[in-house]
Amino acid sequence: MSKTTVTDEWMKQRGYVRNNEGVYERPTSYGGKPTKVISTPAFKNVELITDVKIKKSKYRNKRCEYAGLKFDSQKERDYYIFLKGEEKAKRISHLSCQKVFEIKVNDKLICKYRSDFWYINLKTNLWECVDVKSEITKKNATYRLKKKLLKSVLNIDIIEA
Repeated sequence: MSKTTVTDEWMKQRGYVRNNEGVYERPTSYGGKPTKVISTPAFKNVELITDVKIKKSKYRNKRCEYAGLKFDSQKERDYYIFLKGEEKAKRISHLSCQKVFEIKVNDKLICKYRSDFWYINLKTNLWECVDVKSEITKKNATYRLKKKLLKSVLNIDIIEA
């Protein structure tokens, strides 16, 4: 991280104005919530963001990590651990995460679909595409459309876990 010398001109170029108390303010940033920069000897021109809310996940899922892989939810991570056990027991093979499928019609790319897991089921010797979904995300219109496109164009069924 490089250091920047902060001057009055530098602050003015970025839309800050010094008020009567010697505090820099930018009145219209962050949806109308003021951003202040304190100008004191101990904290020379340190920017403080006030009243900024942290955005929560749309479906209240908690992102997590396991074995160096990042997962969108704890349920997805747990299913990955289950599949690794199935792979060790030699019931599946060639497990991969986040496989991207390009859905094309007449050589024109319509959309891309990213599955959570893709592997060979050794009982049936067929590839299986698995997507970990909650009851809410199963109803998502975009997901339902891509699921139908994947079946009609590439003849791949999505298994919802």
